[in-house]
Amino acid sequence: MMLAILGCSTPPTVATAPPVEPEPTESLATPDRVEVAPPSMAPVHLEPAGLPSSDPVDQTPRDVFDLPGGGRLVHLSRGDHWLWTVAGRTYHLEAAAPVRVTPDGIVEVGGEPCPPSGLEPATAAPFASVCPGLWRRNPVKGAKSKLEWGTDFLRDHVKGGEALTRFVKEKVVRSRGKTSEEHASTGSVAPSGSPTPVRTTRDASLVVEELGIPLSGGPSPLTAGVFYATAAQPGIWLAALHPGLVPDAGTRPLDPVEAVADTLLVLFELDRFDLHFALGTEHPRLDWADRVKPPVRTDWPGPDGFDGDGPLVRAGSVRPDRGGAVVAAFTGGFKRSHGAFHRGPLATVNRGSHYGFVEDGIVWSRPQPGLASVTVTWDGRVDLGVWTEAQRVGDYRHVRQNGLPLVVDGAIGPDVYDRLDGNWSGSVEGDARSMRAGLCIRTEGTARQLLYGYFTAATPGAMARVFLAAGCEDA
Repeated sequence: MMLAILGCSTPPTVATAPPVEPEPTESLATPDRVEVAPPSMAPVHLEPAGLPSSDPVDQTPRDVFDLPGGGRLVHLSRGDHWLWTVAGRTYHLEAAAPVRVTPDGIVEVGGEPCPPSGLEPATAAPFASVCPGLWRRNPVKGAKSKLEWGTDFLRDHVKGGEALTRFVKEKVVRSRGKTSEEHASTGSVAPSGSPTPVRTTRDASLVVEELGIPLSGGPSPLTAGVFYATAAQPGIWLAALHPGLVPDAGTRPLDPVEAVADTLLVLFELDRFDLHFALGTEHPRLDWADRVKPPVRTDWPGPDGFDGDGPLVRAGSVRPDRGGAVVAAFTGGFKRSHGAFHRGPLATVNRGSHYGFVEDGIVWSRPQPGLASVTVTWDGRVDLGVWTEAQRVGDYRHVRQNGLPLVVDGAIGPDVYDRLDGNWSGSVEGDARSMRAGLCIRTEGTARQLLYGYFTAATPGAMARVFLAAGCEDA
């Protein structure tokens, strides 16, 4: 089963790799090429330039096969993505079965020949079958609500549009999330085998309306902080609470609004699920964040040297053979417009320290040191932590960065209360309280658990307080 961390403006997208023997090679991370070569307009070059041997990222594709008639097949990184060039046109493919090229140049998928004639399927669906076990990605427009379409239009085309989007988020969207009522009595009994609850300072029960996630036993009042099993899938639990019900853990006092704001924690037992990251059809983009100014901002098209996707394609949907495996999907983080620093130490280094992201070994935007990162290794281990210079991008199948950490090694993050240097967003009134979401990891015995938190109105300090009360080591 799978969880998917997603870019914005798309349905869920996940990718699974065919069996590949591990090798001590690094991922194709063409964005780093801007250090030694002129910037390009796309994240992948079919004729990659070399980098100094001291650079931690190997720029060469994993496998390159020259085919009869001048064609070429390129395996990107250690995942399941391929580029097949025929008659001057390049196709982005995903393999659900092992791919090999015979000595006479025949492409085989799953042990069967796969002729290039299948590269032109008569469909515009996000994924089109080339041959059994091989899919062609087709560009599609992502699905957007009217609200999201409006916020993107304001941000992209209207002066002062960012302030208007904050107003909508604060006054319209958040008001829909205030659906719980707190009672002094205890709610329904926690089910047998329930994970360790969030620490609270008093007993309380919550009646949560419009929850949208069916629970085993029905929608009776929930004891604050207790995890209840979801009805649809074993290994997924949900807890409801208010930040004012948990101990302060050394955090600052809460304001009256965030103290009673609805907070939901969804817990995933990591031994039951794989975690994947996928870009949205449009977000996160690859250009510069407007908040980054010269001299940090250069004349490159984007901070990694490019602002376009080609020849890669963002499919924006679940690959057909994997759809039944996805059990949950949630937003992956900030859009590029908010994913960089405009003040503080990180604003002056690494071209503004844009938040990096790696999908299935392909480096779309290079991870930057000092940023909170969710990582998935090639053997499936999920971690949260601060990215360091010593980490090698090629060790990870997926990486997604989102600003600075809330919790580090079980303690509150050092920049949680520095709104400007910490790069925290805020409300239309200019305070740090806003609708937010976050991730944390905790360990219960030998079991590791991923928690996704949804906060209808919270400062970073309130989020840190809740995650610490939940026993999270990093968030």
